[in-house]
Amino acid sequence: MTIKAPNTKSRNVIEISFSDIFADRRVLREVQTLKNLGFEICYICKTEKAYPNTLAIPRIMLFPVFVLRFLLLLRRMKGADIVVAHDVSALPLGVFARLMTGAELIYNSHELAITEPRNNFVWQFIRQTVAFFIEWLFIKQAQHVITVSTGIASEFEKKYRLSNSPIVIRNVPDIGAPACHANSLNENTQLRLVYCGNVSACRGIENIIHAIALTKRPVSFTLLGKVSNSYRKTLQGLAKKIGVEDSLVFEAPVPYERVFEELSKYDIGVYCPNGGSSHLINSLPNKVFEYMHAGIALLVSDYPSLREVIQSASNGILIEDGLAHNISHAIDGLSDQQIQNFKKASSNSAADFSWNVEKRKLINLVEGLAV
Repeated sequence: MTIKAPNTKSRNVIEISFSDIFADRRVLREVQTLKNLGFEICYICKTEKAYPNTLAIPRIMLFPVFVLRFLLLLRRMKGADIVVAHDVSALPLGVFARLMTGAELIYNSHELAITEPRNNFVWQFIRQTVAFFIEWLFIKQAQHVITVSTGIASEFEKKYRLSNSPIVIRNVPDIGAPACHANSLNENTQLRLVYCGNVSACRGIENIIHAIALTKRPVSFTLLGKVSNSYRKTLQGLAKKIGVEDSLVFEAPVPYERVFEELSKYDIGVYCPNGGSSHLINSLPNKVFEYMHAGIALLVSDYPSLREVIQSASNGILIEDGLAHNISHAIDGLSDQQIQNFKKASSNSAADFSWNVEKRKLINLVEGLAV
């Protein structure tokens, strides 16, 4: 660990996360924005690599050593301007760092942890209960709360009675959309659907597979992302059972720099979970904006935060309940011209849903704190 003493002539930020900051695109965009404003950054996070000005959070067995280093770091960073705690696990450390350094605290919540689903019900109950207790105890110690959607912001206000409304900074790309691919489509052309991101349960993937078995026009469905062997076999078994195994394609994830180019090969990006949990209803996954920046049409569940984006960009279809028959009906109801219009709308709207626009909220916030 090599941590520089804070430069009293510059402004200093401590970023805390129990994930790898250097592999998190959202956090890296925010950090780069702070650097461009002249802030010096100190990182406290889980990471397997050695980075400058970084204190790595170790495994449990080495935690006493980390605590000592953490205390020494905070002593050296006394007078820092801002502490940013990313997600609920980092919030207690963020509050402690604020008390030790006198900095302003920002709680940057990337999700609604108190309703996040898990495959194991007992583990889900434990995680959600602990998350609620931590936020209930510490969230009001933060001068400001940042989150990714208006739905999550509203939930925070209601549950914790915050004096200041959370600031919504969406997880949008900083790369513009490529030119719209005007693929020649007709009713006999195979329509290419794509799902991008981690392939796991509770994301409506089974609904899409059932839907393509019901559609009148030929459809292919590509899963572009990481998937466990067991879940891959489950999906392949489902596709074979209902006779669409030839329409289901698995593709390995590509480097982020190639995501938009890869997605632009498809016609429609999908995200159609069904269910009424707060986690789903209030979610606004970054894949929605990646589809937009790739210049393809969108087909997503009719949840408030998703509806807000689709209605603003006019680039896709909202699916009630995310059910298979609703999805297939929507696909069959799309004309080729509508799909092309949605693609053009995605390309035209990408600049409005980019980090160049969204970062202004972060800039206004930190400039007001670090004065």
